[in-house]
Amino acid sequence: MRRFPVPPVNARRIAATYLLALGAVTGHAAIAQSARSAPMAMTREGPVSGSNHSAIRRYLGIPYAAPPTGALRWRPPAPPALRRSLLHATRFGNSCPQVTTLGVYAGPTSITEDCLYLNIYAPDTPVRKGRRLPVIVWLHGGGLVTGSADGYDGSWLASGGPDGTATIVVTVNYRLGLLGFLSHPALRGAGQEATGNFGLMDVVRALKWTRANIAAFGGDPDNVTVGGQSSGASLASALMLAPSAKGLFRRTILESGPLSTVATASLARQRGEEFAAQAGCADSQTEVASCLRRLPVSQILQMQGKLGENGQLAVGLAIDGQLIPRPPLEAWRTGTFNRVPVLGGTVRDEGRFALLVAGYNTGEGPLAADQLAGRIKARYPARLAPGRTAAEDPAARLASEYTIQAYGSATDAFGAFNTDPIVCRVNRAITEMAKWTPVNAYEFRYRDAPFYFPPQAGVAPWAAHTIDLQFIFPGWHGGELGINHRPQTAWTPGEISGPERGLSDRLLSAWTRFAAMGAPDAALPHSGQGKIPAPWPQFGVEGHYQTQDVGQFGERSAREFRDEHRCDLWDMILTY
Repeated sequence: MRRFPVPPVNARRIAATYLLALGAVTGHAAIAQSARSAPMAMTREGPVSGSNHSAIRRYLGIPYAAPPTGALRWRPPAPPALRRSLLHATRFGNSCPQVTTLGVYAGPTSITEDCLYLNIYAPDTPVRKGRRLPVIVWLHGGGLVTGSADGYDGSWLASGGPDGTATIVVTVNYRLGLLGFLSHPALRGAGQEATGNFGLMDVVRALKWTRANIAAFGGDPDNVTVGGQSSGASLASALMLAPSAKGLFRRTILESGPLSTVATASLARQRGEEFAAQAGCADSQTEVASCLRRLPVSQILQMQGKLGENGQLAVGLAIDGQLIPRPPLEAWRTGTFNRVPVLGGTVRDEGRFALLVAGYNTGEGPLAADQLAGRIKARYPARLAPGRTAAEDPAARLASEYTIQAYGSATDAFGAFNTDPIVCRVNRAITEMAKWTPVNAYEFRYRDAPFYFPPQAGVAPWAAHTIDLQFIFPGWHGGELGINHRPQTAWTPGEISGPERGLSDRLLSAWTRFAAMGAPDAALPHSGQGKIPAPWPQFGVEGHYQTQDVGQFGERSAREFRDEHRCDLWDMILTY
């Protein structure tokens, strides 16, 4: 594994001593008082003070890169500035600019490009002398167009729950939308061949910052796990493709991931050139870059999309020849990726999230019986995956499989129709990954947890996309407008409780044991904390899933999973 140099450990005592001395020399009593009462750490950029919350030390809004503004817009992230003054890391940093929301799933509205900040959650508990804690770097979701790290309270994960292990948790902001994923040849800097995946470059920069500084917070720079959900899982799996990320992390957690497709380089360039032309920046390459970097953020966001609808110019992750040198499924199939252990899976009803977003944006109620077949055929016109054949039009075949008779209602049939291609893509990806690296796979099946969308008549969320996040991050509710309701179809607010906390504890145990030892059912030789969980077989050649529900964790085969979600049919239709 490629090794990056680790700086000498700067313990809290060193930071506090430095700040006490600084306060004495400068006469700043406030600095000296902070050193006595607040948790401290000394980073390479300068001293940091945080705050204590229920046995968790929090350091919020730490810059890991220079603000990507002005001449640094659409460039790889630069290191943050050095400072001699104390950084009071007690408030979240700015969210990255965004306009499009996914219903009530949204980060705070922002037009501030100075947004490359991270947050650290560290347990304030004694550990054995000389032992550093495992680290989880978490990447938020949001379709690469919305979201923010400040919605992910890492306290539960840092504690490990009653049966897991104490962990250092880092949550990260990264550039979104066109500001994060714009490909244009004019944006290439000196010695820079790749352009486009700036949000992914931000994540690599955050990992390098973590590598250099996490020991000051009690973390082990040689034991870093990268995790994420939805587009965060896409970024985490993209790091497995990136040669420049090799050695920066040892494991990956992929909730509703990993990647199976990305945009082609030609499509990304085409959209980038369309954006430049529409923005009035289409002269010489030098002038194009300067023109683009002068555009107001508000104009970029207007061109990117609008509330409830992303535009056609932003393509997200794309092959660039450097960070993403080849299509993901080709990499998984051939083993040409950073081979680290993977814990990943999906929720049972991923695609019902799209029904909720559509209902929220349009006010449309349950799908009528006479609308079902038309919606299915409109989504998948007659086409087949390359090299595959079918005896009939695939659109007609899909309409014959996803029926009211099979699912009970048009809405439920359409929800399954939305879900199955998502989970089958993930199944295909992890099946290929498992040939080269250890994989622990799961399906989250609990359908009665609180959900944060307004209740919609006839459209219950069940185990919709994002339902599992609240079991890892306390109070997670999608965004500023989200309110968790229980039951899902009522306006009564409520959080997970009772037996649901037991499910949460088991997930926290699995996630932190995986981060510490590389297996979600690993024994913890140092902590003596909790009980050893039930065995969780690796996915392997035969394909094993763990099923997760309140009061019961089971096992099912990949064959059973594929049959329920009609993956054999979808393999003839999906393109990768």
